[in-house]
Amino acid sequence: MDRAIQWWQQGQDLEKEKKMDEAISCYKSGCECMLKWLPYDKIQARASDLKRKCLEYLDHIDKLKKSMEQKVPAAANGSGGAPNKKSDEDNSQLNDAIKQCIVKTVPDITFKDVAGLDKAKQALQEAVILPRMMPQLFTGNREPWRAILLYGVPGTGKTYIAKALAAECKSTFFAISSSDLVSKYQGESERLVRALFEMARAEERAVVFIDEIDSLCSARGQGDESESSKRIKTEFLVQMQGVDKNNSGVLILGATNFPENIDPAIRRRFEKRIEITLPEWVARKQILLNNVKKTKNTITPEQMDQLEQLTELFSASDISVLMKDAVMMPVRELQRAEWFVEREGLIYAAKPGDPGAYQGKLLEQDGSKVAIPDVTIQHVVQAIKTCKKSVGKKDIDRINDFTQMFGQEG
Repeated sequence: MDRAIQWWQQGQDLEKEKKMDEAISCYKSGCECMLKWLPYDKIQARASDLKRKCLEYLDHIDKLKKSMEQKVPAAANGSGGAPNKKSDEDNSQLNDAIKQCIVKTVPDITFKDVAGLDKAKQALQEAVILPRMMPQLFTGNREPWRAILLYGVPGTGKTYIAKALAAECKSTFFAISSSDLVSKYQGESERLVRALFEMARAEERAVVFIDEIDSLCSARGQGDESESSKRIKTEFLVQMQGVDKNNSGVLILGATNFPENIDPAIRRRFEKRIEITLPEWVARKQILLNNVKKTKNTITPEQMDQLEQLTELFSASDISVLMKDAVMMPVRELQRAEWFVEREGLIYAAKPGDPGAYQGKLLEQDGSKVAIPDVTIQHVVQAIKTCKKSVGKKDIDRINDFTQMFGQEG
């Protein structure tokens, strides 16, 4: 990463000196270096920012080349088609580097880690796992699903269940966000869509997971739609049709929070459209327990049953957030404590009248000796009151309307 940034800075200096050829070379080296490094960056926010920066430089390279072509007459170089050939080679190298944005991943979660969503699991098993494990079941007119759309309000686990599928099916799993395809420089988007499907077809069995697919495949015919956007949708339609006709081992898995915005022709290509619903109480209880099981606590399943009404309409993501808050509360209690006591080599928060208690602050204590209080059911109840649910009635009604018209509950 640091080396790529150095290349870019060097390119900026050369551009200021009007040394355009050398500047382009440095920009290009920086982009190639960065695109090779990005798949290994585990900090998603930073990776997205750097990828966006890289794409800006690629766009800048293209503009510099066009500017140079306008200033230099074609016959002046006296070398026939050599410069064009070199430009084609450069573009090919950049295309190979850009393909590295399409990352193959092997998640470490399975369907057992996914609470509820039984219908969605069943559909994904029919589409991916059964054809691999028992191909003799899929003969004649019995074929596995080729395209499945997962939709629902935010935070219900669409991406999570897709990751679980990747671990279960042991197929090559291509995970890509629509922003990776849409934000490329002019003319590159449709080529990248094509490259994605070509790479998937090259595998014996593959799952192509496209997150936020509504951004990529919104309804056509809108007044503010660009030509580039139209070409991307057309290419996507062509490639999805190819997957269906070629009877290949490729499953297209899309995820969206706004299924109603997807173009009707593309929506039709998704044979299964499954709503990833808000979790029922059994699933919510499992999520609550899963988020506290690695932390020392005194919470029992019976105590958890008290939370059924309090967590109604909470999404899986909402529950994860409130449990993060709950497990932090014992630490906050230590921060607020003004009295401490040492027993059996450990330091505990205390009250002023406790035997052996002394006054002090948490940061004044020996950190290796400080005992963290257990998480209790009271901590969870307090966190529920603090952390509000993120899903509104309008969102739920909007998704319900789509399910009644085009989908099925998961």
